[in-house]
Amino acid sequence: MRGWFAPLVRLLVILFHSLQSTNGTDTIFQGQTITNPKTIISSNGKFELGFFSPGKTSNYYLGIWQKVSKPAIVWVANREYPFLSSSSNLTINSEGKLEISDGKMSYKVTNITISNNSNTFATLLDSGNLVLQLRSSLEVLWQSFDYPTDTLLPGMNLGYDEVYENTWSLVSWRSLEDPAPGSFSLSLGYMSSTVYVDFDVNLTVWQGSKTYWNGSFLEFENYGIYKNGRFYVTWGAPDTSRIMQMVLDAFGQLKIQSWSEDDQSSNSIGTTD
Repeated sequence: MRGWFAPLVRLLVILFHSLQSTNGTDTIFQGQTITNPKTIISSNGKFELGFFSPGKTSNYYLGIWQKVSKPAIVWVANREYPFLSSSSNLTINSEGKLEISDGKMSYKVTNITISNNSNTFATLLDSGNLVLQLRSSLEVLWQSFDYPTDTLLPGMNLGYDEVYENTWSLVSWRSLEDPAPGSFSLSLGYMSSTVYVDFDVNLTVWQGSKTYWNGSFLEFENYGIYKNGRFYVTWGAPDTSRIMQMVLDAFGQLKIQSWSEDDQSSNSIGTTD
């Protein structure tokens, strides 16, 4: 009996560890980990979350990118806190929070208040939004769309929410190889109506405290809203057949970029130049 018992135990251990890491699914559950180079992928296959190292650097960041032949990073979790270990991992800790660790240091991606013994899970949605939810009620506790870096995806907001003290704005990368906050930022400018504004959305690119560019982008299809302490616009991409993003690059240029699945090509259809 002991002859087959030991191999069975080893098999169960292997199965257990395989369940504790993810690769190719769209969800990470409490107790599971994503260790570089493993990832999770949105159910439509368009977005991927995992660790990346920009350019020739040896720094590791947790990010979301478009899963195309030329991946574009659309969100960075720890842009100011790079990890130096290639074995860095993401987990949902015992408090129900998303946390990056490499065994020496850790960084809480979702530093929010959660009731004790909360069981949570995180899913990468088809929109590219990473959401943390309670398993019991499916309540959304946190979402990456509320913490943009240098990129807007369709469905994301620009503006502010006084109630929750949250600001939706873009801040450029410091350089092409450093996602830390750079010199340029994008914010929502003045809107002429106090309730609703359609299409004519005024945007400002700042370089520090100075205005670098000011203008309108007609690509904001949804209404801007100023109501109950919320002042924002939502970007809706006009062409749903293409993967689109609005990017504030490290040089202060605001571009709308698109990717066609049909011809596997990308192009820039808008810029502040």
